[in-house]
Amino acid sequence: MSDIKIGIMGFSDKEHYGQAMCVFLIDFPHSRPCRLARALAASVAIATALIRPLSAQQPAQGDYIQLYNRGEFRASYDAVRANLAQVYEKRNEDTRVPTDFISSKKLESAVRINDLFRNRIVKAFFIEDNSQLFTSHLYAARCCYRLDEFDASLNHYAQALRFKKLEFEKDDTVFYEMAKVFEKINNAPAYVRMLEAAYSMNAANYEYSREIALALYRTPEKKKAIYHLTRYLDSRGDDVDDPGLYLMLGNLYEDINRYLDTVHYYKKYCALKPEDGFARFALGYLSFSKTGDYALAEENLNAALSLLPEEDVFRRSKAYEYRADMAMSNLEFPFAVSLYLETIRFQDAVKNQINKKKEDVAGLKGAISDVKQSLIKNPDYATFNEYEYLQEEKGRHEYQLREVRYQYDKLNAGRVRWNLAACYEKLESFDDAIRYYREAIAFNYNAGGARDRIVKLQLKIKRGY
Repeated sequence: MSDIKIGIMGFSDKEHYGQAMCVFLIDFPHSRPCRLARALAASVAIATALIRPLSAQQPAQGDYIQLYNRGEFRASYDAVRANLAQVYEKRNEDTRVPTDFISSKKLESAVRINDLFRNRIVKAFFIEDNSQLFTSHLYAARCCYRLDEFDASLNHYAQALRFKKLEFEKDDTVFYEMAKVFEKINNAPAYVRMLEAAYSMNAANYEYSREIALALYRTPEKKKAIYHLTRYLDSRGDDVDDPGLYLMLGNLYEDINRYLDTVHYYKKYCALKPEDGFARFALGYLSFSKTGDYALAEENLNAALSLLPEEDVFRRSKAYEYRADMAMSNLEFPFAVSLYLETIRFQDAVKNQINKKKEDVAGLKGAISDVKQSLIKNPDYATFNEYEYLQEEKGRHEYQLREVRYQYDKLNAGRVRWNLAACYEKLESFDDAIRYYREAIAFNYNAGGARDRIVKLQLKIKRGY
């Protein structure tokens, strides 16, 4: 009985783009059926393992795109890297032929590294228009971005651009995606550059102008920010989703001292957000101090007083002060007096806060001194914790005291009292005028002038005219 002989023959299978294997049996006379069955099973198993199509071993281009769309970014990245490895393996035009195998008799035919270095040629950034490599690198960059591998993402984006002739109004998304990567790594200059590149590729996408303006808002490039923000708002017409953009544009114009434009955009914001007391106060101040529109200033300052929170003593005091200044300028002295007195009322409230904070700090200092003395005599962990707590509280109260003092200094208490005295003088209420001139001296505001006015007023009172 002769042994079973198994043969394996290769053939080309165009459907699977590879070499498949076929199993056949030869020379099996006198073989028992069971041995024949085992042999057939073994041969089929070998053939099954070898006949796997190439598409099952190598990821197709659509595979990594589908994985990416399903949110499987790591699997998609692995698939696209395998795809790129296969493509670059066949691109050997830039690969140097190895010379290790050359015998010593043919060393002169080997490439010398010095000559290779001297004769090197810088390759242009753009290589060729290759949609396969462009798409592969693009999706690799997107996967890396999703995986927080930002350096690798930027490298793949750069490689993608080397294999694509850029098309306007189409490839701007690549630059925008690169901008988002730079934003993630807090590279603000590169972020803006990529946004501007995206804008130059597709100016019809006004969202690019919005992002550029927001990115430049706190930079010295105010005029460029104004251009892009104005462009975006004009494109939206009356359908502006965020009224705060009008406020930002107004602030940008204020930064370059174009106050009429500032007021214009503040008015647009306040028309959409009339309940914003802080914006109404700012518009009132600008109208009063920068453009001289007293009617608009009075309207908005009056509205701010009804909208601002009661604890916002600073703005409420300044609103009364600005209204009083306008009334005094318009020779409405009785109305100015009433407004200045309201201003002083708020200033006195802040002064009371300062005195209260001083008392709190003094009390804490006394408590700290007592605890410290006790701690020196009898060291104790609980007492030490109390000592540390009191120190922190003292520091917090001292900081608050500095803040309140700073706010009080900005209330111009001396100037307000001088103006109030001047109004009383115009109303021929000389005793009240002298009182507030003296308070102006106490605040060291135009003390010399206040003394002169007091002397003249006392002379008037003495003479009776």
